[in-house]
Amino acid sequence: METLKLSARSSLTLPQGLRKRYGLKPNDVLVVEPTAEGILLKPAVVTPIELYSDERLAEFEQNNERDLQDYYGRKGSGA
Repeated sequence: METLKLSARSSLTLPQGLRKRYGLKPNDVLVVEPTAEGILLKPAVVTPIELYSDERLAEFEQNNERDLQDYYGRKGSGA
């Protein structure tokens, strides 16, 4: 069992042994979950989200139309 001390800025530092055991690196994201026994920390999976501009959406649409035309053009020609 390890003990942690909450800093004046309400930060915690996980002991090195625990960081190594669970493969935690600086800037990793953890999920904090309240449980009946206390606080549970779990590594989180973070997926970046891309926000598309109107121009990028139009590009997708244009590429999709071209891909459909190419596909059906090949299919209709016996390929």
